Amino acid sequence: MYHGSVVTVWISKSSLSLGLFTFISDDPFCYYPSYREQYDDSSFARMLLVHEYGHTIQSLIFGPLYLLAVGVPSIAWSFLPCFVDKRAKENISYFSAYPERWANKLGETVTGDESIGEPV
Repeated sequence: MYHGSVVTVWISKSSLSLGLFTFISDDPFCYYPSYREQYDDSSFARMLLVHEYGHTIQSLIFGPLYLLAVGVPSIAWSFLPCFVDKRAKENISYFSAYPERWANKLGETVTGDESIGEPV
C-alpha cells in the first residue's frame, strides 16, 4: 500500500497505474541504467512509485476518461516507434510529455516525496 493505492511489483520493464492499483517494474533501472550510479534500487523504485502514484491521482481526476486523456497518450509516447525515435534523436526525456510531467508533479505534491524527475 502507498497512500491508499495497492502496489504490486511485477516482472515487467514498464510500470503502470490503473485506478488505485499500481504495478511497479521489478527492474526500475531498465530504461535508465546510468542512474544506478546515483541511486540505490530502493530509492529509485520509490521515485518511480511517486510518479505512478501521480497517474493514480490523474485517474481519480478523470474517472472513466483517464484512459483517453492520460493512458493512451502515455502509452503512445512510451512505445510508438516515431516517439521513441524522436526522444532518442533529440535527447528528450520521457517525462517531458504532459501526462508524465503532470504525474511527477501530482505525485510529489500529494505525497511530499521526490519523483523520478527528468531522466533522459
